[in-house]
Amino acid sequence: MRGTVFKMTNKYLRIYLLGLKNIQAYLGEFLAMVLFFPLEMLALFYVWKTVFEAGFLTSQFDLASLITYYVISQLLGYLRPQISGEISNDIVHGHLSRYLVRPIMYFYALVSRVLPYKTFFLVLGLIVVFTINMMFPLSLVITPLSLLLFIVVLMLGFVIDFLFAALLGAIGFWTEKIEGIQRIFYMIRSFLSGAWIPLTLLPGVITSISLVLPFQYVSFFPAMILLGNVSTSAMIDAILIELAWIPVLLVVTSYVWKKGLKRYSGYGA
Repeated sequence: MRGTVFKMTNKYLRIYLLGLKNIQAYLGEFLAMVLFFPLEMLALFYVWKTVFEAGFLTSQFDLASLITYYVISQLLGYLRPQISGEISNDIVHGHLSRYLVRPIMYFYALVSRVLPYKTFFLVLGLIVVFTINMMFPLSLVITPLSLLLFIVVLMLGFVIDFLFAALLGAIGFWTEKIEGIQRIFYMIRSFLSGAWIPLTLLPGVITSISLVLPFQYVSFFPAMILLGNVSTSAMIDAILIELAWIPVLLVVTSYVWKKGLKRYSGYGA
């Protein structure tokens, strides 16, 4: 049993290391991040500076904390596992078959493929954030406990995001034209996660809806933790809510994939 686990782990590790070797394929994205991330933050700074000077007031944010919020949420955006396109591409072009005939689990392999450049994005993003912090001190309020809970909330949020991506990618079992659906979903997800505007600054009804959905746990909620605006009890409550969402999404995703794989096999892929 131990030998089998070791062999499986070795396979996924090899996929991960292969991804690291092919990291140059994403150099364009990395360069865009280095160039445009600081410029985007600079533009946001002047936009919100103008808004605040015009009399905009909020009890939760001043200019420094709002810019800090955007720096955090934009960095987290680069780290999200937006892999529905890869999944649907594997389905539509028959690449999924490679995994169905081998003793290797597709989603584990997919994570191993995605992790290398996400790891690189994280390192690069932290360097960029550190540079921004030297020019414009960020309003971070971090304790060892809040940092630990931040990591737990974020990791569970990424699991939820991954399951939504797996569900969205499964549309490829039924149609090849899913780019539009994916684009619409990710726009809605970004809006309701607080990536564009902090959820508490949205109209009341939209705020209420967005705070019920789990999308906030990959942007708004983690950012608010690092700003020191979330109590320990609220963080624990969020973790429990995430743990309730995950099995529900697992059941739905498993059901859809079983149906899709039957259709996929039926076409002789």
